Amino acid sequence: MILAAVILSPIAVGAIRIGQNIAQLINVILLAAENYIPRTAAKIYKAGGINKLKVYLVKSTLYLFAPALALIPLTLLYSDFIIDLVYGNEFTEFSFVLVWFAFMTTSLVLMTGLRTYLRVLEQTKPWFLGYLISSLFSLVFAYPLEITFGLNGALFGMTAAQLILILSALIYAKKLGLFNENLQA
Repeated sequence: MILAAVILSPIAVGAIRIGQNIAQLINVILLAAENYIPRTAAKIYKAGGINKLKVYLVKSTLYLFAPALALIPLTLLYSDFIIDLVYGNEFTEFSFVLVWFAFMTTSLVLMTGLRTYLRVLEQTKPWFLGYLISSLFSLVFAYPLEITFGLNGALFGMTAAQLILILSALIYAKKLGLFNENLQA
């Protein structure tokens, strides 16, 4: 975001803040889930083992994922209305920012289940490496994306960084065998 403030116009940075502010309403639900899901997952793992943990995390992720996924078509259809309602008509030209944040919110839901799974198994290295790779991507590509594509480049970079985090953590966790059917952690 700091680089965006240097490269992009104040209006474009304001558009990102608008998207973040509205997305924070959804993130309150994710924060509540972050307080409940890991504690419950640890109890389930202790009482029922790895398979019960997997079932619980898949269910809880799907419960969160379905409404988050619904945000995408809703923001495609109603982003102008939402921006106009919250910030006024002069900002509706930036309503597309809400669509980007709907995708980012959906990826945050996926992160919740994966992060909880890795933490319960006390295997945080995949998550750390995911953050490392995602950060490296951001450092290398933020400037060219923002210079070349402006606000859309910044939003793409933010979304891609989240997806890179998820994918790299998944790949490394799979490499460690953390998703094997016969895992006895």
